[in-house]
Amino acid sequence: MNKLIGQVRDEHKDIAQILAVIESELDALASGGEGDYTLLSDAMRYMTQYPDLFHHVNEDLIYRRLLERDRKARSLVNGLTEEHEYLRRLGLSFLEIVEDAADEVLVGRDELDSRGRAYLTAERAHMRREEDEVLPWVQRALTEDDWKEVEQDLRKRRMPRLSESAPERFRTLRSYIGSRD
Repeated sequence: MNKLIGQVRDEHKDIAQILAVIESELDALASGGEGDYTLLSDAMRYMTQYPDLFHHVNEDLIYRRLLERDRKARSLVNGLTEEHEYLRRLGLSFLEIVEDAADEVLVGRDELDSRGRAYLTAERAHMRREEDEVLPWVQRALTEDDWKEVEQDLRKRRMPRLSESAPERFRTLRSYIGSRD
């Protein structure tokens, strides 16, 4: 496996862990519990600051290279690029209501749950499509020279892993995930 595909898959694993945290908090709220709005806010801040700004942009660079090699990938790649924007908007919408709840603004739990679950569903479906359809296609289509060029572009834009990112801001989130391992 190409190391850049390995990096994308590692980032997907990080994202999946964070999605599990979000789901766990939504489940707690749905069952009448209090939930941890700080943890939920941290999780969504991470998702809107890192995957949206690094991971998806990096994938888009790889996918553009795929299009140069195989025009049959056009509709799939265009769809994924559109999904990246859709996921960004969904994430920001969910973050907004989570932060309102954290600031003790009156927020309907049904609305919070609905936005959160829509985000989880879309993000997971998107990653499955990438893992099952696109990454294998990319691996078959790109040459060593393609990967060298993509790697040069990506060196400038590597997504910080959760363990490397803003130590204080995501301390609660890192601690929670660490306690689950």
